[in-house]
Parts: sequence; C-alpha cells; structure tokens
Amino acid sequence: MNQRNKVIKVSKAFSCLAFFCLYAVTTTAQMHVTRFATSKTVADTSGIGELFGKSGFAGEMRRAINKVTPNDVNNGGERTAALSRDQAWVIAYGGYLDCYRFDSVRTITGTFFHEVNANAMNDIGFNPRAVQWEERLEFRNLLYYYGFGTSIGIFHRCKHDIDNSDLEHKDTPDPNVIRKRGIILTGVSLSQSLINGPASFLPQSMRIESDVRLEYYVGASDYRYPLTPFGNDWGLMKAGILYTVKFNYELSRKFDVSLRLYVSGMYIGENTEQNRSGGWVSNQRNEFAINLRQPNNTFSVVLVHESLFDDITRVTTDPTNVVSLGIRTTPNIFY
Repeated sequence: MNQRNKVIKVSKAFSCLAFFCLYAVTTTAQMHVTRFATSKTVADTSGIGELFGKSGFAGEMRRAINKVTPNDVNNGGERTAALSRDQAWVIAYGGYLDCYRFDSVRTITGTFFHEVNANAMNDIGFNPRAVQWEERLEFRNLLYYYGFGTSIGIFHRCKHDIDNSDLEHKDTPDPNVIRKRGIILTGVSLSQSLINGPASFLPQSMRIESDVRLEYYVGASDYRYPLTPFGNDWGLMKAGILYTVKFNYELSRKFDVSLRLYVSGMYIGENTEQNRSGGWVSNQRNEFAINLRQPNNTFSVVLVHESLFDDITRVTTDPTNVVSLGIRTTPNIFY
C-alpha cells in the first residue's frame, strides 16, 4: 500500500510539473477537438474478450459572449474580437468505441471528434466557416494498483473550409475572394492518465483527473491559397505535449462544480526561405462548469476562455481570445 501511495504521489507531482512547464510557454499552437472531453483510459472493466462492447457520445455547443472593446478597435477591431471572427459559435461532438477488450485492464479503443466553427455574419447569426476532425486508435492499459493508466496509438487531424468563396464578414459569394486553407496532422502518441481518484492533498469532496499526452508528427501540411509567406507553418510541426487536468468539487449527491485546465505546447521547425519562424508554441483553455450527474451521463453548463494563437479558419495566422457560454453532455466514458 505504501508503494502504491508513493507511485500515485509521483504521478500527481509529474502531472502538476508538466502543467506549470506548459503554462510558461506563451506563444502558439493548434487547438484539438478533444479538448472539451477526455476519454478515460479504460471506461468499463465489466467485459472480457468483447468485440465492440462499449461506446458513448459527447457533445458541446458554445456561443461567444465577449464584445468588441475600444482597445480591440484601436488594435484592428474585427481582427481580435471573437464576435467578429469565426469562433462566435463552436459546436463539437465525438464518440468512443471499445474496438476490442482483451481483459479487465487492456483494450483497443477508437475515438473520433468533429468541430464546426461559425461566425455571426448572416441573417440568422450562424455562418459556418470551417470544420475540424480528429480520430485516434489506441491500445490502453489500466493499472489499478497505481491509480493511473497508459495508452499508445496513432491519430489523424484535419481542418477544411466551408463556403470559402464568401466575403470574410458576409454571406455573399464572390469568386474574386476565394481563399483556402487546409491543415493536416498525422502521428503517434503516448499518454498517461490519472484515473478519477481522490487526491490526498485535497478535501474528501474533491476529485482530480488528468492526462499528459506526448505526440510525434509523421505527416503535417498547411496548404494556403493564396500563399501567405508569414506566420508559423503547421506543415513544419514536429512534436507536441498536451496536458488536461480537471478538479471536481461535490455539492450534493447529483450536483458538482468543476474547473478544467487545458494547455498544449508544440515544436514547429523554421522555414528560412519563406521567413517563417519556428520554436515552441502553445495554446490554452480555462473552463468552469456546473454539472448535473446522472447514472450514465453528465449534463453541464460551461463558461470557457480559450486563447488561440491561430484561428485556423483563415488563411492568415491571426490570434483570437474567446470567452463563451455553452452546454455539454458527456457519458461516463469521458471526463
């Protein structure tokens, strides 16, 4: 038991260290669709030797609430305010599937997520501009005794435009302003998760879950038309580290409040021919939620702040800071 507690404490210390190291990196990175819901290493241990024995779906919808301020106007106005940009609406959903379960602690899982980004520049206030996909196939192993799990796998992410013949802030097609930007990342990943456990240094009514993920990109592309020879090039992205931690504080048998912190750091190579700088880049998401827990799923009202280096819905690499209010539903497979 002492050995178990020691390993858990080391795991928690490593997770906290990874978070603060990442938080210190403050430049750029691509957001990941799975940032709003993280699947647990092994969600259900009741089946052994099952084929497609467990699945579940999660979804989130948010509306930006931050307005254009005088300071935004002085610094370009529409280029920095979320309601004038393509993050006014964010709708994301995804699923989890146990492809095959070997025993109570080992499984091959698939996860898939989809995100739609829209601005408010049309008659109904909802004008889709881009879609993003993320798929993973992983082998996962849960270590009950030590309180955490590990996974190794492959993943694919891509972003594509919607209605890219429309004017930037209107719903009117114009063949003279056609723009295109496609982003692709494919690679391998290794992660460690702390499995839904009470933390010895926190009150008994508080629980903590976290995930540290290392990624190496074997294929990357950032295709832009027209070519914009400035800003970081996602096609030169080499590796990344992602960290998610969630604290839950129980208010009653069915209600709790939670704080989720997400930060990612990636390394981008330098392109001297096109004058594109490289180095470490980062991104972050801060979330507060009020949660209604049911036997098989959780319904949440969320307040989210996201700091994006690159909107990625545009050809140019413009930053965005978004404060949004939304709702989310997640099965017990996710946290």
